[in-house]
Amino acid sequence: SVDVTIYRVQVIALHREEGARNIADELRRRFDVPTEVVPQGELFAVHAGSMASAADARSLQAQIAALSLGYEGAFLVKVRRSFPVEEASDALSNRPAGDHRPEADPPIDDQPTPDIEPPPEPEELVRIQGWRVLIDQFMDLDGPRGALQHRRQVMKRLKRDDVDVKFEAPWYKVLAGSFRTSTEAQKFVERCRALGYRTAARVPGEVYLPREEE
Repeated sequence: SVDVTIYRVQVIALHREEGARNIADELRRRFDVPTEVVPQGELFAVHAGSMASAADARSLQAQIAALSLGYEGAFLVKVRRSFPVEEASDALSNRPAGDHRPEADPPIDDQPTPDIEPPPEPEELVRIQGWRVLIDQFMDLDGPRGALQHRRQVMKRLKRDDVDVKFEAPWYKVLAGSFRTSTEAQKFVERCRALGYRTAARVPGEVYLPREEE
């Protein structure tokens, strides 16, 4: 095997693994790059791409941020991985979709590796009784597939990733946001109504939020 340095884009980190995997799957289909969900404490980070150079990774980072789905905070991470010799070149061949530049000639001399800022330490999240916003509820959303499709539509319109579909028979409930106080939740309710979700309402529920400093 051979050790290889690769550059990836950390797109977002969520406390729900299922939500992280949904985003990873969507990015893999959209950009035709490998994706991975990486545990980080109580969070699940979405990594995309496997680039030989920081420049290629930054190109992918810019394309992901341009989706305007809450990924503007995406940043680069540098990872060392071991690959079988015959697979090492394939592991570094993933450029952003639409990038048809020819592969650069390998450098004659070893070049210094550009410094990449390390990912910030994830905030510690604790479960508390807080507030969420009920966007809508349905008797039938065409099963799980329809529920996930509706969730993606809400995420895109609200530009948030903390949107879930919760089944409480016989209702599929679309919930968004995690708020500490009812006042914060009500402000988000008003924003949702302005975006067309006229029946949005705040509801009490368990949420995960950063621990308050004492």
